[in-house]
Amino acid sequence: MGLEEHVQTGVMQCIQELMEYEMPRNMGPGSRDFEKKLELSNSELTSAVKEVEEYKQKIHDLEIQLELVQDSTDTLQTENERLQLRSKTDGESMNQMMHSQGSNDQGNVSQLIEDFHAERYQLE
Repeated sequence: MGLEEHVQTGVMQCIQELMEYEMPRNMGPGSRDFEKKLELSNSELTSAVKEVEEYKQKIHDLEIQLELVQDSTDTLQTENERLQLRSKTDGESMNQMMHSQGSNDQGNVSQLIEDFHAERYQLE
């Protein structure tokens, strides 16, 4: 096999880098500690990703609830304004009715007094 010298050097460097990368995992006294730390970090990362997804779902649910509350608030506000307008209109109608009825009552009282006087006159 006749590779050029610069190609052979490059291949050897790549092999050395791979060996250095694989060495802490497979060889040496600290490799088990490294693997445990790596597994723990991977587990923590997985847990954090799950937690982020749960928070995203909670945020989405709360946004939906907020929209419902805002819609309900808008509906209640509109209904309140409508009822206030109706109350104002009904109040004005009631005042007019009471005022006209008050005049009518005065007329009725006057009529009753006149009738009473007429009966009294007849009795005398």
